[in-house]
Amino acid sequence: MKIFLTGSTGSLGAHFVLRILQETDHNLTCLARAASQDIAWDRLQDAVNTYDPHFKLSDHKNQLRVVNGDISLHNLGLEGENWATEALHTDIVVHAAADTSLVNRLTTAKKVNLHGTMEVIRFAEATPKRRLMHVSTYSICGDQLLTPGFVFKETDWDVGQTFPHMPYQHSKFLGEGEVRKSKCVTTIVRPGHVFGDSQTGRFFTRNGHNDSLFWDLLKSAHDFKCSFVTDFIFDITPVNYVSAAMLSFLTHDDLGTFHLCQKDALKFESILDVMIAMGYEINKLSIDDYRDLLENGSLQWNGQKFESMTTQIVSRWFRLKELCFDNGARIDTTAAREILEPRGISAAPTDKELLGSFFRQMHNEEAEELKKHSKPEAALSRNPVATDLHAEAELQLTT
Repeated sequence: MKIFLTGSTGSLGAHFVLRILQETDHNLTCLARAASQDIAWDRLQDAVNTYDPHFKLSDHKNQLRVVNGDISLHNLGLEGENWATEALHTDIVVHAAADTSLVNRLTTAKKVNLHGTMEVIRFAEATPKRRLMHVSTYSICGDQLLTPGFVFKETDWDVGQTFPHMPYQHSKFLGEGEVRKSKCVTTIVRPGHVFGDSQTGRFFTRNGHNDSLFWDLLKSAHDFKCSFVTDFIFDITPVNYVSAAMLSFLTHDDLGTFHLCQKDALKFESILDVMIAMGYEINKLSIDDYRDLLENGSLQWNGQKFESMTTQIVSRWFRLKELCFDNGARIDTTAAREILEPRGISAAPTDKELLGSFFRQMHNEEAEELKKHSKPEAALSRNPVATDLHAEAELQLTT
């Protein structure tokens, strides 16, 4: 099988590259945005090494090609003849590229998630089999995610949702709409909140930083020993589950739309309870109390106001008073599970084992940073519970 992959240097794409190269003999062509072919190769190498530091792309040159391109450009940034040649020699296009920022304007998000997707569709329609696997997201159900009792099914798409302050979700909804009306033979996968690898605990990082907001919500609770509590359903989907499901769908030529997330995702407060049961000290605060801490600058670390991805995004959400934090919809996964579970593929549940793998890896990485830079331990860790690698910390809740 000859696969053409977009988004190869992203969190899901990089894990999918590893799985293809480690488990199959498929020929893989990766589109990567870079100033040159060599830089594109290096970007992909850095991306896959976040999951496997010892993996060498050079060992797989017989089945891997990396081409320099950009889905937001005409012809994917490829010259006309190269575009046609790539299409002619492709069996299936896997479109995993996306702008995942939650704070961009809709016009910015649409450049990749809508217009870029349209370029990918045009390319896929030019391939001999017109096969396209499109990576969407279940969050295309928009504000219906906040509707108590609502169930978003895999056969659903337009369910009357709106997208208040949801540019990413809106743009992905529009992009999936283009896929649905295309001439392609399609498989659409809708992952949940993609976390790290459940077996290794490794997360995707870019320039040494993990930019996953959903992981940062848990890490902030760990680091600063406090979090707001909410009944909002908080899905944690291991990246290795999604990549395994995608490869299985490719191998068996499964068509349709599939939700790739946990069957019984826990409420956010329940996840905090799992962390507490693991031995982490976390002060559970009401939404109002947590908002007051953020607005008053009272959430501090070592005498200084603490700011993180979580505090910045959550502060913005608090300003959007029409958003509700106390309820959430359920995501139906029946079609995906009926296919995948008999094949031995399922999402790990949110329990001590799953969260433990993530936090152990985090502590190991922090310990390596300490050795590398000889920094004081307190500079890296703010919650020493369950590890002797970190200095004792004190969360200051001032008034």
